Amino acid sequence: MSAVPNLSLIFPMAGRGARFGYRFKPFLEVQGRSFIEAAFQPFRPWLPRIDRTFFVFTAEQDKAHGVRARLDTMFAGVPHEAAVLAAPTDGPAQTLRQCLDMKVIAGPVLVCDCDHAVDVDGLMAAAEKPENACAIPTWDLEDEALSAWSVAAIQAKDRITAVAEKSCRRKAAISAA
Repeated sequence: MSAVPNLSLIFPMAGRGARFGYRFKPFLEVQGRSFIEAAFQPFRPWLPRIDRTFFVFTAEQDKAHGVRARLDTMFAGVPHEAAVLAAPTDGPAQTLRQCLDMKVIAGPVLVCDCDHAVDVDGLMAAAEKPENACAIPTWDLEDEALSAWSVAAIQAKDRITAVAEKSCRRKAAISAA
């Protein structure tokens, strides 16, 4: 086993789901699985390297959808914790900041969308190297509808300070962490 400490996964799930009719997106199903189950699936082979998975959602979402109980069922046997926010945030950067403020998380961290399943092998390999402070997956954007993509803005040396939700939105959509 590597000398690099095991890592933590964070799945921010506190979004309002506006593009999905304000439904709780992580529990929507596609091909018989919830979005969050599909997003977590690529990490299952890496469970020996994962200390804990943090699912971040609001108290309102928990009350309306029984989030904690459903996650406990879906992820039985997987070390995980709920990070329950008192109120919605202004975006993913604030959601992540509040999770980091309320939980003791040390060592490498991967932050994952709750509705995208990706090939994580490259990210896990990057996390194995202690010199990697930050690994950002990239891909060819040719022929992509860029207005549908989120953009992270890094202003400070070691901290994401703002996230523009969608590039087609106005400056008001930028939320500071």
